[in-house]
Amino acid sequence: MKTAHAMAIVKAVWEAGGAGHPARDGRALFMFKRAEGRRYHLVFSFNERFDGLGVSFGCSFVPDSLGDAVDFIDQQPHRVFPKKSREWLFSQVHGSELQELAGRVMAEAESWTLGAEFDSHLAWLASTVDVPGSHQLWHLAALASLGDQETLRNYLSRISDADRGGLFPYITSELLERALLHAQAVRASGAVQAP
Repeated sequence: MKTAHAMAIVKAVWEAGGAGHPARDGRALFMFKRAEGRRYHLVFSFNERFDGLGVSFGCSFVPDSLGDAVDFIDQQPHRVFPKKSREWLFSQVHGSELQELAGRVMAEAESWTLGAEFDSHLAWLASTVDVPGSHQLWHLAALASLGDQETLRNYLSRISDADRGGLFPYITSELLERALLHAQAVRASGAVQAP
């Protein structure tokens, strides 16, 4: 089975199940869905083998409160999330099985997403700074969704220091200011989450 055909099968199944915003990265397909106060992405990738496809599916999610915070801070929608939480692996998959697997994985991913605990991961995001990649953006979003104005003000006051308060160069004062605004709004609304 060719890459384009396999991607088209999975995309059609996931779109029929309500997922949208497809994006490709090489042999990986990402799609996004919201359900009951959470948002999650699904990922499908595969390797062509002599005995069929080697297929993997994955799912990561965040609560809407964290997703709203990161979208506000970064001023763009995020549809891929920082925790790859669940994975399904299959070997020797043939074309006729792919449609059924994609539907089954989507149902299991949504069920898992709605039932999974996130508080410990939110606490970890809020407490760790020195992880490479986009982690620091999610760190700011976690602090904002928790209403942690003190830590955000501290970062803002240190952004011009030589060590930038431990923040990477892509974290700008504008991002910090929006994070602080979001944290203030969270506090004012009384919607502060317990980590």
